[in-house]
Amino acid sequence: MLRPRFSRREFVLAIACGVALPISILYRYWLLPEVREWRDLRGEVVSLALDYQNMEVALELRSSVQETYDKEKARILASGSDTQELGDLFREIESLSRIAGVRIASMSPRGEGTYEFYKKYSVDVTVEGSVISVSRFLHAIETSQKLLKVERLKLDALSGNRLKAMLLITRTLATPEEDDVTEG
Repeated sequence: MLRPRFSRREFVLAIACGVALPISILYRYWLLPEVREWRDLRGEVVSLALDYQNMEVALELRSSVQETYDKEKARILASGSDTQELGDLFREIESLSRIAGVRIASMSPRGEGTYEFYKKYSVDVTVEGSVISVSRFLHAIETSQKLLKVERLKLDALSGNRLKAMLLITRTLATPEEDDVTEG
């Protein structure tokens, strides 16, 4: 019978291939999926632990957040008569103009608009000043704590680097709901 003759090197190579092939198949189809599953599971556990910590912090801060919410709600809902609100709006605009260094040429109320859940107070304002001071005034209005907003802006050039700005400034206030009035 004819038997193939293998050298020692070929024999070792055949055994190495015979061992490596099943190991690679086991690694590819059994071990690698298990490792991926454990990694994904570990990631989920870490994510859930972070969520749990965030929820604990939120629960600890719940009372302080509720207090802050109630204070802000009371501040926003606390509104006087329409003339008081317009007076407050005028005072705020005057103080912002002094800070920015612009001169108020004219200021007149446009009235108020009452909607279902809020009131909107509008004022026409004309100011004069340098380009820098008018831009500071506009920035001060937009970042005001009284939540003022420039609805309309028209700029005219005066002599030198001076500007004349005609603005429509509004302030929106929430109106109390029936349930909110009976709380106090």
